[in-house]
Amino acid sequence: MYKRILFPTDGSTLSKKAAKSAVGLAAALGAELVVLNVVPRYPQSYFEGGVTISTQEMARVEKQWAEQGQATGDAVAAQAAAAG
Repeated sequence: MYKRILFPTDGSTLSKKAAKSAVGLAAALGAELVVLNVVPRYPQSYFEGGVTISTQEMARVEKQWAEQGQATGDAVAAQAAAAG
């Protein structure tokens, strides 16, 4: 029926619980499970005197998001491997 299932996650406790259902559904359908890590928007202010983010801080935050996203994807992959 379905060949791929997209599972968006932000790494929260609730999405970790949802991962179990996503893995089960993909296994039952014989579908590929694609994990998408969702990150928050950059904090911005459109008003004078608002907070700005330096280039170094943006690079640090993006690196942190990438590492967390990889860890989240790896955790779902491990769940899927354990489920067969």
